[in-house]
Amino acid sequence: MISIQNWMNSHYGNATTCMASVSRDRIRWHEVEVSDISTRGLKFYSTRNFNVGEILNYDLHVYSMLTAFQFGVEGCITEKETLSDGFSYSVEFSNLDKHVKIQLDEIFNANIAVENKHFSASDGIHSFVLNPRSNSSRHYFRKY
Repeated sequence: MISIQNWMNSHYGNATTCMASVSRDRIRWHEVEVSDISTRGLKFYSTRNFNVGEILNYDLHVYSMLTAFQFGVEGCITEKETLSDGFSYSVEFSNLDKHVKIQLDEIFNANIAVENKHFSASDGIHSFVLNPRSNSSRHYFRKY
């Protein structure tokens, strides 16, 4: 079985399929680097310091093939890991609208369908792993 990441890289290069911004007040937004996203939540890297239990707003831009979808969601930070150059966070979405959840699920289904085969978890939850953060100086996001 071909891995999802290898399939995406072979068809679309080393492209990021989800970009996100995070905000405490919905006024000041900060770009973050998403490493994993599902209908339950996401994982991201940032140089900003947030607290476990903090509820933040997320502006997600999810790319499926050539189409971009934008979602505004709310989520609570459940885990925090301190790294040498920032922080890694796990977030659980809260009050995710049913239509947004269905649309995200459809996007993930489209992205993981390989050669007319459909791969999903037995519980109906789909997860789409994005490009891992590398230690190189090349970043996909602007530094401010």
